[in-house]
Amino acid sequence: MNFDGTKLKERRLESRRSLLDAATSCSVPVEFLKALEQGDLNSLPPRIFALGIMRSYCTYLDLPADGYLGHLEEALRTPQSQPSSIDTSAERLNSRFRLPILPFAIPAELTTWIVVCTLLFLGWFSYSTLLKTEADNSQGQAQAASVESPRPADR
Repeated sequence: MNFDGTKLKERRLESRRSLLDAATSCSVPVEFLKALEQGDLNSLPPRIFALGIMRSYCTYLDLPADGYLGHLEEALRTPQSQPSSIDTSAERLNSRFRLPILPFAIPAELTTWIVVCTLLFLGWFSYSTLLKTEADNSQGQAQAASVESPRPADR
């Protein structure tokens, strides 16, 4: 079964909205909305993502999502919708949603040592500035109290 997305395009054009505005509002790449409107199921992401995109797009166009979701799900389940030459694995997703690769890599052991040394430094610093000064102040007050000379008794 094929999916006919011309009603989606007609509705969008009736409301005088551009495809770019719809993509921005739905937080979806333009090529996925274009694929929905053209009925090109091979250009859509995997099934669960395509259904989410359809739901967002129908909400944006003020259309009942249930009917469109049913038709799309039925079209995605038919074996004719995706040729066997197209790979829908993680490699396909990675090509569309690629994260930037850092020019360097920090080994896990080095990261662990950095965290441990930082915690040790913070512990030493907090002890030397907060706790030690409080202890020094309380010892100084005790010594000052013991150094005071006794007052002469009233005669």
